[in-house]
Amino acid sequence: MFSAQRIAIGVPLLVISGIAAQAIFSSKTTGDMVSAHWDSGQVGNIDVIPADNPDAKAYSVFWRGCTLNPDFDHRYCAFAGGLTPRSAVKTQRVDTLGLALDTSMLSVVFFTGGEDCRSGTCTQFVPASVPLNGTFTIYAGAGSYVEQSNGNTRRDDILPFGGMTASQAFSGARVRYSANFMGVVGPLTVAPVPNGSNATLIIMKGQQSFQTVYPPTP
Repeated sequence: MFSAQRIAIGVPLLVISGIAAQAIFSSKTTGDMVSAHWDSGQVGNIDVIPADNPDAKAYSVFWRGCTLNPDFDHRYCAFAGGLTPRSAVKTQRVDTLGLALDTSMLSVVFFTGGEDCRSGTCTQFVPASVPLNGTFTIYAGAGSYVEQSNGNTRRDDILPFGGMTASQAFSGARVRYSANFMGVVGPLTVAPVPNGSNATLIIMKGQQSFQTVYPPTP
């Protein structure tokens, strides 16, 4: 069970009436967009989502990485999430998305935390640093895919840490590509798949809404 420290400084948060300390972050982005997703189950995951707010154009980035020493019962994990300026996510080429982040570089930190179970007993902690450095690249070899869609979609997630929920809604056209992610996610180093894909890169044109609900602070 993961625990997290929530920090929300300078972000437009809405406190729901009647539910003490519960908060919602909402954003709406229109135009040309790119998002990325990597999920390796127990080992880790990354989500990069356009999330403009009244103050600036931004991305909402969530990441978690775990090393297994040698198994999940003896894991060492670190995770973080927050807003980063669009300029911090490199998308100069249409087929790549580059990341070079740490918690200290986020304009707003939604949460950060970790879990050290290497001794066989799990200890929760708040890491001083959770790096995220790597590149998503579209994979077009054997076993690749390209999925095109138009219309309206919605996705609701219950995050595996911090008791948070996230919702995304999109209206417009998008193309989903198989992709490869390689890089560093917290304590974890991810190697590219030699002949295949381990991630998704999505090119979108339309309107995307994003909402994260944070539980009451203990």
